[in-house]
Amino acid sequence: MKQISLFIIFLLITAITFSFGYDELLRDAQQYAWDGQYDKAEELYSKLMEDFKTEELIIAYSNVLAWQGKFDEAIKIIENTGIDSPAVLENKAKILFWKKDYEKALEVIKKLQAENYNFTDEVKNLIDSYYDFKFNRIFVDYKTELIGTEITSVVSGGYQYNNREIYSIDVSGDLTLLNYSYDKYSLQLDFSKDFYNIFAGLSHNQFYFLGGKIYLDNFNFGYRNSLYKGNQDINLNYSLLNHGTIGYSMFFDNGYLNLSVNLIDTLEFYDSSTKNIFSYYLNPRLNLYNIDLNYFFNHTDINNLNASYKLIYDTFNIKFIGDYDFISNLLLIGVGFEFIY
Repeated sequence: MKQISLFIIFLLITAITFSFGYDELLRDAQQYAWDGQYDKAEELYSKLMEDFKTEELIIAYSNVLAWQGKFDEAIKIIENTGIDSPAVLENKAKILFWKKDYEKALEVIKKLQAENYNFTDEVKNLIDSYYDFKFNRIFVDYKTELIGTEITSVVSGGYQYNNREIYSIDVSGDLTLLNYSYDKYSLQLDFSKDFYNIFAGLSHNQFYFLGGKIYLDNFNFGYRNSLYKGNQDINLNYSLLNHGTIGYSMFFDNGYLNLSVNLIDTLEFYDSSTKNIFSYYLNPRLNLYNIDLNYFFNHTDINNLNASYKLIYDTFNIKFIGDYDFISNLLLIGVGFEFIY
């Protein structure tokens, strides 16, 4: 009896000592993680995982891996423990959202929703952000100028489908009405995902235009290639245009400022000769409090300002538009409507 009592006391002392060591090491690991010393935090978490598989440890360890972008390792840690408590599953969903693996994240979310689990505010915000980003948008813009008896008008319209887990598709077109005749048009298809955008289209004076843009942090790099139809008046068969863009964006609480340099090289192919023309233009763009100012200019043939103001409602937006060309003194004013669902 005495030996049994001593054994029980020994087990209690061992458990208390072991528990004290666990709590102390866990606090140290968490402090390393908060201080950005991820290697030291990982080392302590890994040692603790050899003897413990607690909910708190699994969440902390997987988070510190995910903060470094090691999403697959973080998910593996969670799945290998065999623990699927609601809190651990919620953390798994959060890391899947960070990884942008939305399909798997939603599978976990739906499982927890079926159990009436009360999500943390952080995960609620991730869920709301995902669904807010997924929408259909139909838009129509109309701009016009009255010059004596002549009416110059532009009608723009399009449809956008934005699915955050896969892609964004935008189909848009323009019609210019001159004396009520449809003498100009354009059509463009955009495909966007994560950090890049590609597009293709055609217009009244182009066989095709296609290009794309890549976004790296605050910088963006773009390229566009176009093949123009010939000008019969000067026996010009066609022109090939190469258009490169380098831009930098500065973001504010309520908007952004984008500064871009656009370099254009044009090859003009005549019947018996070719001509190479190099040009450029600068494009500062300011978006602040639903006001959008877009200015294109160089020292020769481009000097255009576009301005718009948008009234935003739950399912639709109203936009007021103005375009002014300082070279031709052409002023267009108009209104736009967007329906979002």
